[in-house]
Amino acid sequence: MNRALSDAQPAKEQRVWPLLILQSLMRGGMAGSASWRDRGTNIHLPPPVEEHLERILEPFSRDATTWEMGIQRIIRDGRIPIPWAIIAWEKEYPLGDHFCSIRGDDGKLPFASWCVDSDWDNSIRPPVSFILALEKAAFERAVKRSPMLEGAWELLADADAAGAWFCLAPELDGEWVTGVAL
Repeated sequence: MNRALSDAQPAKEQRVWPLLILQSLMRGGMAGSASWRDRGTNIHLPPPVEEHLERILEPFSRDATTWEMGIQRIIRDGRIPIPWAIIAWEKEYPLGDHFCSIRGDDGKLPFASWCVDSDWDNSIRPPVSFILALEKAAFERAVKRSPMLEGAWELLADADAAGAWFCLAPELDGEWVTGVAL
């Protein structure tokens, strides 16, 4: 078994879903315009993912809709393309420094935390809660550098590189996390 994964893994639970990719159109303003404006292509979370995120984000006083709108905004603003995969853990891990050491310098694996106000000790980097893998190849390269990502890779290895996915990554082993985070 992967040494970074916890023994407390749920059996056969669905953990990967395709993201919905939709073109957004907006009808003209209140002045009577019937024209439609292209608001770009963006992601939308399938209902089971929203349910998981509601549960995960509740302790941080956040909700899935607000989180999804934040991701949509950074895509719409052109800061990132639609990611190949969003890899999310159910909790935050103090592995920001470790993840930055394995992800490479190409900008293809940005990450964030559910809420940096949680257990963040104000180290240089916040905890890791989710990764926006912009390309499958970039994620695969990082997987080879650390067991942190192996559980998610096992779930995503066969996912189409041209698709867009949400992965609820397996819980990491607490002892491994503590050893790496020191």
